Amino acid sequence: MKRIIIIAAVVLVVALVAFFGIRAFTAGHATPRYVTAPVTRTNIDATIIETGTVNPVNEVQVGTQISGTINNLYVDYNSIVHKGQVLATIDPTSFQAAQTQSQAAVSQAQANASASQATIMQMQASVSSAQANYQKAQAALNLAQTVLQRDHTLIAQGYIAQNQLDTDASATRAAQADVNAAAMAVNEAKAQTNASQDQSAASQAQVGSAMAALQQSSYNLNRATITSPIDGIVVSRGVSIGQTVAASFQTPTLFVIASTLKDMQVDASVDEADVGALRKGQSATIAVPAYPNTTFKGTVSQVRVNPTTIANVVTYDAVVV
Repeated sequence: MKRIIIIAAVVLVVALVAFFGIRAFTAGHATPRYVTAPVTRTNIDATIIETGTVNPVNEVQVGTQISGTINNLYVDYNSIVHKGQVLATIDPTSFQAAQTQSQAAVSQAQANASASQATIMQMQASVSSAQANYQKAQAALNLAQTVLQRDHTLIAQGYIAQNQLDTDASATRAAQADVNAAAMAVNEAKAQTNASQDQSAASQAQVGSAMAALQQSSYNLNRATITSPIDGIVVSRGVSIGQTVAASFQTPTLFVIASTLKDMQVDASVDEADVGALRKGQSATIAVPAYPNTTFKGTVSQVRVNPTTIANVVTYDAVVV
């Protein structure tokens, strides 16, 4: 009896499995059902979903053109600042010393220029004196030559002795020598005057160079005080008191100041496959994790054509305001 009961149960199970299998097979090949609806006109929306960062519309990086140690900080994160307000100062000791040295160099160059100018005036006076001596010697020579010519006439007539002619001839030669010496003195005085003028020009050039060095040192001293270029709020601070900043090769960023946090923009990275459908002026919906239940409306203001490749993925920057 047990065997009969077991066989009957197996047959029953097989029959049930066959029944449900056949039912499922026939249900899969049932007649299809059609859903109909009237034709209407509507819009088809294409959505591009990308991620990005929210940044201020106007943001200024404040750096320094000089190197040194930060000795004072007057603002911190979230500080409200105004244009011209002092943000920080760099130790001005070395710049003050450079300015003092430049001022001393200017004073020395100006003194040298004044001395050169005085030398020029002295040399010009020497030229005038030498020219006067030359004219005096030339007049004496003319007189001696006239006397000598008269002596030649008188000695032919026997009115004077030969020694008088010899004396007047010697005087004429002496007068000629005096003229030659006076001419040489004039030329030497003019040469010294020209040399003094050249030296004065060099002194004036040294004054200009010293003034330029003074302006540079004063500029560096003024740059030791870091001021805000705009009205806004400090969103980033990159230095601390005692930190050394080096501006040898590039300008270090000390602060980042946003003009306002009421006007923000989203800098999104758009995939290369989607950028072709993106146009300036298209509307955008912005979702921020900090406000999960709020969406913001924006407009695509710019699609930048410069691509960025990271890990073989090409993206383009799009700005939404």
